[in-house]
Amino acid sequence: MSKNGIARKVLIIFLLVTIGIVVLTFVSVVTGGNFLLRNTSIDYTYRLVSQVDSTVINYQENMKNIAEAILNESTIDEYIMHKSDNEEQSIQTLRFAASTRDDITNIFAMRFYDNTFDIICNNSLKNINKFSNYENSTWYKALITDGNDTVITSSYVQNLVEDQYNWVISLGVAVKDEHNVTVGIILIDLNYSSIKDICDNVMPENQGYIYLLSESEKIVYHPTQQLIFNNVREEDTSIVQDINNDYIREGGKIYVVLNSHQNNWKTVAVLDENAVYRNTTTNTIIFASIGLLAILLSFIISFKFSDWFTKPLRELSFNMKRVEKGNLKVRVDLNSKDEIGDLGESFNVMTERLEKSLNLILKEQEEKRTSELNALRAQINPHFLYNTLDSIIWMAECNQTDEVVDMTSALSKMLRASISRQPSGATLKLELQNVENYLKIQKVRYSNKLDYEINVNENLYNKKAVHLGLQPLVENAIYHGLRNNNFGKITINAFEDGGLLKIQVIDDGAGMDREILSNLLKIDKKNDSGIGIYNVDRRIKLLFGEDYGLSIDSEESVGTTATITIPCVDAFEEGDDLYENKH
Repeated sequence: MSKNGIARKVLIIFLLVTIGIVVLTFVSVVTGGNFLLRNTSIDYTYRLVSQVDSTVINYQENMKNIAEAILNESTIDEYIMHKSDNEEQSIQTLRFAASTRDDITNIFAMRFYDNTFDIICNNSLKNINKFSNYENSTWYKALITDGNDTVITSSYVQNLVEDQYNWVISLGVAVKDEHNVTVGIILIDLNYSSIKDICDNVMPENQGYIYLLSESEKIVYHPTQQLIFNNVREEDTSIVQDINNDYIREGGKIYVVLNSHQNNWKTVAVLDENAVYRNTTTNTIIFASIGLLAILLSFIISFKFSDWFTKPLRELSFNMKRVEKGNLKVRVDLNSKDEIGDLGESFNVMTERLEKSLNLILKEQEEKRTSELNALRAQINPHFLYNTLDSIIWMAECNQTDEVVDMTSALSKMLRASISRQPSGATLKLELQNVENYLKIQKVRYSNKLDYEINVNENLYNKKAVHLGLQPLVENAIYHGLRNNNFGKITINAFEDGGLLKIQVIDDGAGMDREILSNLLKIDKKNDSGIGIYNVDRRIKLLFGEDYGLSIDSEESVGTTATITIPCVDAFEEGDDLYENKH
């Protein structure tokens, strides 16, 4: 193992990382164990509190359903609305509803009678306490004074029944007439059995307890309820008064508070910090022992690991030096299926492609330079020029001055575009102007037997196009598609499709069969302008890549569509518009 070798470095780094991880882990356990354990306990407790909240809400909904079921009974409804005075039958209905659950103490049905309440209860053996001061009770104020539809009270002593003083939680439901005026109340008194089971069974006894607070911050349930009301024990609820869905540490305890989203109650879990941190010391010793063992094992394993890990790297390094000296025939076989093996495969692919790329780059550069030079130097065919000038002379002799000006201007612009050297990023606007000038000339030459249409949105005018790439397609459409027809039309479309610019040249001429169509882009056959269809396709691929180019669809006696597909990007050119009129 050399002094500066990678194997020695891997060994040292491996040991340093292992020791560092062990030390950091140990320090984290000692200094941060309490914090992590506390947060874990708080998160777990918060889930328990959420479970209690959901269960309490479901419990309340069940009670509301019972109240609604009572109101849906015609005997109760008729009794409260003064449509019937059959108390016995109404009491039977209340008795049946109370028998459905063990945690219902009493159910009362109340109706207004001479500015007071006429009250019946499910327990007909007990008399209603007429001296009960229910006007000052929480449920009465909420339903009558405040006009609420329902109310769930905190715990209190119910004295509506003579000789019966039970600690209860009451569910009150206001009964209203057709004018939305409260005419009666259904009041259900609940004992603590169900709520006690909900709160006491989810929290382990040695860790803490759960209690409930009403919207007015009064205790609804507490596991030591009687002790608190007898002042034997005190629960300071002011600690959690301003805590909403959070926790607070106070006096060696952790208070986890959840605000209910439905009844505005608070569910409070009280944890003993000593119980939470009870296992911290034991965990610290265990982690320290594991850390020391890990350091010892890592020291032994590091020697073998460093040699095994660096062996293929040494072989790869040796062969890379051979490539550096110019030997591109070098290949490696690392016999590895991991990332190092992938690196070896990439090395082999790299050397192979490098050798091919050197020749391919030279060839493509030469083709690109030759193709662009041919395109830029291409001139108007002499026959086309002769026929155009002959047409101009003929129109001049016929005193068709406007036509002479239009045709001469169009020819001038075409000559200017043909002999001017444009960058490869010529705009679509310039290409369309050049083609339109060509079509104007041909339309006159063919005595208006040719028509054309250009459909291009102005938003595409500044997109990059192939210089002198459209004119060969239009020429091909005229000479091979429309020349022998009595009348023909050429349509040029350009549109963006998924980040691509597509330019179509469509004719309604003779079309071509499948054999000619399949060979059209494989043969460098030039048209009358000297710039062939194959050359246009090749120039596109050289400029933009092999994914782009020219495609041709044709059907005999229907017509032909030639489509250029290139990236839809902006062309930033300097200089004047070559096709603008200069006077």
